[in-house]
Amino acid sequence: MDVKIRTYSLDCLKAVSAFFVVIIHWGLDRASTIDQVLLTVTNVAVPIFFMITGYFYPCFSNMKGGFGQYLFKIARMLVMAQVVYIVFSVGMNLLRGRVWFYPMSSIRDCCVTMVIEHPPPYGYHLWYFYALIVALVIMWTIGRCGLDKIGFLLIPVLFIANEILSYIGIYVRNFLFMALPYLYLGYFVHVYEDCLLRFFDNGKLLVVFTVSCVLTMIDAYIQYNYWGRLQNQYLFLTLVVFCIFLYALRYPYSGRGSKMALNGKAYSSHIYIWHILVGNCMWVLLGFLDVGIPRLYGSSVLSGILAYVLTLFCVRMIIRIK
Repeated sequence: MDVKIRTYSLDCLKAVSAFFVVIIHWGLDRASTIDQVLLTVTNVAVPIFFMITGYFYPCFSNMKGGFGQYLFKIARMLVMAQVVYIVFSVGMNLLRGRVWFYPMSSIRDCCVTMVIEHPPPYGYHLWYFYALIVALVIMWTIGRCGLDKIGFLLIPVLFIANEILSYIGIYVRNFLFMALPYLYLGYFVHVYEDCLLRFFDNGKLLVVFTVSCVLTMIDAYIQYNYWGRLQNQYLFLTLVVFCIFLYALRYPYSGRGSKMALNGKAYSSHIYIWHILVGNCMWVLLGFLDVGIPRLYGSSVLSGILAYVLTLFCVRMIIRIK
C-alpha cells in the first residue's frame, strides 16, 4: 500500500478551496469587472479538490477493498445530499407558486446527460460528485489494465481539447474534461513528486505561476468578449493549479494545528455540499427582514463571505451534535 504522511498544507488548500466555491456561488454576480477577475481567480477551487483526490488515489486504490469503500463513501454523501436538495427545491418552488416537478422528458434528458455535460436538476453543484465517481471508475479500470501511463498522456490531450471546445462555443464541465485530467494530474504528481520538487524550485514555480496567471486572464478576457461568458476552466489555469499544488507539497507541515487545516480536513466537503442550501436560506431570511448586503468596490463578495461563515457555523454545529 502506498502511504503518504499527513499533508497539512493540502488541508489548508481544501479549506481555501471550499471558501472559494462559496464565493463563486454567493459572492460574485459577474456584474462588475472585479467580480469577473475574482471569478477567474477562484476557479482554481474545484481543480484543487480533484487534484487532491488524484494525489491520494494510490493510497486507497491499492488497499484491499479501499477503492470500493471510498467510492461508497462518496456515493452515500451524494445520495443523501441529492435527496435533501430535491425536497428543498420542490418545497421552495411550491412556496413561490412555481411548477414543482420536472417533465419526464427533462428528467430523462438530465439522467442521460448530467454526467456528460449538464448538472443534476436539483443541487446543480453536485455535478462534482457525479463527475468524480465516473472519473474514478475510469481511472481504476485503466489502472487494472496496467495502462496508467496512458492516463498520464490523456492529461494534456483533454485540457487542450477542452480549450478548443470553449473557443468554438461548446461549454463542458464534466468527468471527461474536468475531473479525469485533474485526477490524473494529481496522480502524476504523486508518482513523480520528488523529481518535480527538485526540478521546480520556488523561483521556477513563481515564474510559471506568474506567466500562467497572466495568460489565464488574457484567455478569460478574450472568451468573455467573444462569447459573453466566463469559463470554469482555462488551459493555463491548469498550470496555475499545478504551481499552487507543488508549492503546498514543498511545505507539508505548513498550517499544522491551525484552524484552517482543521476546517479543510473535517469540514470542506460538507461546506461544498451544504453551502447552496444555507445560502438560499440566508437570502430568504434577508428578504423577509428587508435587509441588503452592501457591495465592496462594486463587488458582491461580502454576500459570499457571509454565506461561508453561516455554512461553516451550521456544518460545525451539525457535526458536533452527531
